[in-house]
Amino acid sequence: MTKGRFVSGGVFVGLDGEVVSWEEREPDIEMDLWEVQVFGEAGSSSFEISLVRRSNTHGKRSYGWFDEKKLLITHNGGPCSWPLIPLVWNKQIQIANELAATMNNNEFNVIGVSHD
Repeated sequence: MTKGRFVSGGVFVGLDGEVVSWEEREPDIEMDLWEVQVFGEAGSSSFEISLVRRSNTHGKRSYGWFDEKKLLITHNGGPCSWPLIPLVWNKQIQIANELAATMNNNEFNVIGVSHD
């Protein structure tokens, strides 16, 4: 078993259907983990907080480019500017970290991601 997905309770299901605990998995299992990405800072006139897949090198280098490998949490920029106070900024980063952990530890399908 080299690839698969997580389900609840730390259980890993391989693509071949084999079910093992995370500790019993083969160490070479490749996962395209979600990571929190932050451009800017509290009070900035331009910022972005997003979740981006580890393999999405273009998404990591760029503002925008949201799709199934980069999900927006919050942003600011363009002709209008509404900076976030530190309390709200920190909460947005906390939410992003919680969501990344959930998505990395459980089976999770993103529904409704579209560029229409």
